[in-house]
Amino acid sequence: MGYLERKSWRNLYRITSLLPLGYAVFLLPFAYESPRWLLVKGRNKEAMVVLKKLARRNGKQLPADLSLVDPIQGRDDQTSSSENFWRTKWAVKRIVMVMMAGFGTGFVYYGIQLNAENLNFNLYLTVAVNALMEFPAVFIGSFLLGVMNRRPLFSNSSYLAGISCLLCAVLSLHRVTKAMPVAKWLQLAVEAVVHGVLDRV
Repeated sequence: MGYLERKSWRNLYRITSLLPLGYAVFLLPFAYESPRWLLVKGRNKEAMVVLKKLARRNGKQLPADLSLVDPIQGRDDQTSSSENFWRTKWAVKRIVMVMMAGFGTGFVYYGIQLNAENLNFNLYLTVAVNALMEFPAVFIGSFLLGVMNRRPLFSNSSYLAGISCLLCAVLSLHRVTKAMPVAKWLQLAVEAVVHGVLDRV
């Protein structure tokens, strides 16, 4: 798509904006509000309606005596939820770790995308290879999620991505590419692996 519209970035933006917009509009009737969030807000009737719709869509039926309760029992209405959150040490520790991991993953992922033009390859070829890596990444990632826990999978994927980034840096050295002509192809392959790994992380 980028190759066909390489002379007009405005048309490229129009096309890439219309497709996600159409997809979002198509999925809008199938998107429901979270029943838990509705319960927290005191909207029990709406939560029950959403649960019934979800059960009907999955071919199930809710028990006749099903009753919904507030998932946050004994909460103090005078204290905001954000204040309660920051007083809980384990929650703060987890959210800080998640934010750090997300920042590192996103930084490397988008850094690779933006650095694609600096590879010794045609830009469109590099982007196409990265896009093709999405397909095996989806299947391999889904399989590994079924046989591994999330923490070791995330950690091992991050380690693999980090090692691959260091390998890309080594393969991009002038003396390495001069001594080993196949280095640029290896760099493209390793960069594609990093893209696929981080895409699933």
